[in-house]
Amino acid sequence: MGLFCSCLEDKTQPIGRNDNGSRHGGQSTPPFVYIDQPRPQQRSANQFLAPMTTSSASTTLRVVQQPAKRRPQKKRAPARAPNLLIDSGVTVRIAPRTISQQVRILEVQQCDACGQSDHTMAVCRYRERLCFYCREEGHIISVCPAKKRQQQRRQAQRKRQHATKRY
Repeated sequence: MGLFCSCLEDKTQPIGRNDNGSRHGGQSTPPFVYIDQPRPQQRSANQFLAPMTTSSASTTLRVVQQPAKRRPQKKRAPARAPNLLIDSGVTVRIAPRTISQQVRILEVQQCDACGQSDHTMAVCRYRERLCFYCREEGHIISVCPAKKRQQQRRQAQRKRQHATKRY
């Protein structure tokens, strides 16, 4: 039946229950528990099946009805950068940058030690590393200037050999 409290001589009810037999004050059940209502069941595949009959009386087909699909949302085009700069009531028109200027800006921002563009050489973790190609300190093999010069020489040599080759 349950544990009985021996310190209460006149009341012999299980521990944690009051006079009504409930645990929660004077209420018979806590406010969030519904005993009479069944628990909601998970949806089964049968809820989406609808019976349909065909021309023959003995054969019955079931068709699966799928829920409606969402329509893709339209996205706005990205806003263009403004070409006007207004400062202290003075309007200055900004000329768009050419591609060579944009490339030059990207090259300036790249680290000389590792080639990444998110930091400078002053804070790079490869600035004191040894290059495995030229054995010099201060860069890694992927940005080695000696390796790049050697590759350029090889490409120029291949072009000269290919140009002098006769078919």
